[in-house]
Amino acid sequence: MKKHIANAIYSSLAATTLFIGPAQAGCADRMTLGTVPALSPQMDAKMVSHSVVFDVRIPASEFNARLAAAPLARLLPGTPKIAAVVDTRNLTQIPFGTPGGPRVVCLGDGSTAVEEAISNLPGKHFQYKVWNYTTEAAKPIEYGIGKFELQPVEANLTRVTWTYSFKLREDKFPGSFGGPGRWLFDATFMKRDYADMMAVSANAMSSYFR
Repeated sequence: MKKHIANAIYSSLAATTLFIGPAQAGCADRMTLGTVPALSPQMDAKMVSHSVVFDVRIPASEFNARLAAAPLARLLPGTPKIAAVVDTRNLTQIPFGTPGGPRVVCLGDGSTAVEEAISNLPGKHFQYKVWNYTTEAAKPIEYGIGKFELQPVEANLTRVTWTYSFKLREDKFPGSFGGPGRWLFDATFMKRDYADMMAVSANAMSSYFR
């Protein structure tokens, strides 16, 4: 029974995350901050996460600055199920990478999200939050947290562990089902479509940061 439910949810999520085509409007026409989520360390246990590990041929001390300055479209090229990033626009005069400097991320299916660095420690880690997802498939999501953890391997070689976590809305399915709902989201979306997107993006970052 659980397998049948999981397959049904996967089919529904897959149908709503298909790449549709070129952006429907310019990124500047879709700039909105939305409601900034209140983050709580106590919510970590209720988040659904996935990690990938990849290497970049630059010093760990340079990674954060290079990441913040890179065209996001080069790093997140998308998959057949998850739309590519096509553009970003800062919402304040504070550059992305500095806490307090949010930017809108525009995707190729016409949807957007907002992201902002929350912790930037060069040579150690780069952490950011993402919210106000407008794609239909993200309606169950309250916010996301991304984190790049850095481990120097050689002078010009860094091992990166990239973890992305979603906090689901507790008033919408599947988050309203508590632990079983989070399990279903993880099994039917996070470990499938989203894991594929992260793997493709990790390869793009490995190629870009040299």
